[in-house]
Amino acid sequence: MSTELSFRKAKQQNTLERPAEDDSLMLLKDQANFELSKVTFNKEKKEFIGLPTVWGQILKNSKITDEEIQDNPEMVLNSMRAYLKLVKPKYLIIEASHPALDEGRDNNLEAEDSVDSIECESTDESDGHFRFRPLRVGMGDGEFNSKIRKVANTGSVVDKYEIQQELGKGASGRVHKARCRTTNQVVAIKIMDLTHQPKKDMLITEIKIMQSCKHENLVNFLDCFIQGNELSLVMELLDGGDLTAVVNTVILKESQMAAISGECLKGLEYLHKNNIIHRDIKSDNVLLGRAGSVKLTDFGFCAQLSIERRERITRCGTTYWMAPEVAACKSYSVKVDVWSLGIMVIEMIDGQPPYMDVPQFRAFFLIAQKGKPDIPNEQNLSSELKDFLNKCLEPNVDKRASASKLLAHPFIKTAEPLTFISEVLEAVRQHKEKKLVY
Repeated sequence: MSTELSFRKAKQQNTLERPAEDDSLMLLKDQANFELSKVTFNKEKKEFIGLPTVWGQILKNSKITDEEIQDNPEMVLNSMRAYLKLVKPKYLIIEASHPALDEGRDNNLEAEDSVDSIECESTDESDGHFRFRPLRVGMGDGEFNSKIRKVANTGSVVDKYEIQQELGKGASGRVHKARCRTTNQVVAIKIMDLTHQPKKDMLITEIKIMQSCKHENLVNFLDCFIQGNELSLVMELLDGGDLTAVVNTVILKESQMAAISGECLKGLEYLHKNNIIHRDIKSDNVLLGRAGSVKLTDFGFCAQLSIERRERITRCGTTYWMAPEVAACKSYSVKVDVWSLGIMVIEMIDGQPPYMDVPQFRAFFLIAQKGKPDIPNEQNLSSELKDFLNKCLEPNVDKRASASKLLAHPFIKTAEPLTFISEVLEAVRQHKEKKLVY
């Protein structure tokens, strides 16, 4: 039965000019090692003492007011710490008990003694402990080649797959549609030039993890091949694209939001029970299939297997979906994914996440300081949806619901069959074509 769809009015795109902030980020990368612990706030002078000039410029560009700084100087500093990790990541999070990481671990991958361990908060799904270790820069080609050949096939990808049209292209490689010569399965293949991959040790680690993860709500890893300097990653192909195109175009019914949220929660429950944090849940990283499938992607290196949305990644990163504990530079658990799912539901309601129209660092500060954001048109939402959002967007991590508990929430029980996805995707396609004509 055909469903009447409502289309979203085009929102004014975030055209905020931020050249000075972008310049500051470039400078920040050269001054990333200054110690924030030495920065103090002088209440009489109402200013930070010991803060590098570049940070003063970032604060100015962020439009954080003097009153906000005076009321929350420590919160501002904590936001700086989190922001620093985003613009210049120095650590790779690992989970000590995950078998894919334990297997083959050697001295080359161990943390340096000088790096402090960070124990994340325990959850009802897992009592695993997380720690940070420094990313080693400049892994030698010989060492990398030795490791990659333990996890990748050394034959030619074209012997097994017929490479077809290009689907997308990004800085790290290009994505092609392909067909398996023996099974006729249609897949996506990301072909990467390894000479342009700076985090080679992370790539190997994530391949190991993905090889061990199989679930109907994850875009599953199928195979990988290395030949010369080219690494080909073979993944499932979803023919409907990402959820972002849908939320930007169509106003979904609550029952449809519930259906999509429920499928994402199934994927998160699987990851969390295997002690894995996704850390980047947002509409860009939910892929849809016309037959009615909803799958998480951007799991580690799998972000590179989606058609990259460079503008949104480079300008916004993942800031707007970030949990308060991350924005405040605190230790975190799998429940950061639950928070991000709640923000993604707001995307489905409003077409974009909260704070999309403010500079990135101010968004950091507001997320850390305010906690739960305002819900657009909250008065028009059902009691079930409002309660679901409250349980996702609970600033207190101990009180925030787990993925498993949310799967039993009354809101998820209102979900309609996933057959609506085909009709919604067709409506998005037609709407896009109509806009191109006019």
